[in-house]
Amino acid sequence: MARKILLLLAAMLFSILIFSCQKLPESSVGYSFAMEELPIGDTIPLDWGVLISVSSAHLQYPGWVQLWFQDKEGNVYMVPYDVEVKKFGKFYRYLKRK
Repeated sequence: MARKILLLLAAMLFSILIFSCQKLPESSVGYSFAMEELPIGDTIPLDWGVLISVSSAHLQYPGWVQLWFQDKEGNVYMVPYDVEVKKFGKFYRYLKRK
């Protein structure tokens, strides 16, 4: 009997929490940046700066990694790389710092 009461109280608490949620208002401090997608050749330009990170894209694209570069101005470049085929993706992504 005590177990049924406990389950009923837990279900009521869960229902109250679900219905008390509301969407947060839009932030007035907006960040204005967008990542551009541009074609890439067979090499990575030196002016992209240093390699700052390598991340796995295995969940969406098995065998792929993402190479992240940052130049002197703080701009970030992301290049997809297929490890199995040893080839860059068709496009790189560019995030310009303002």
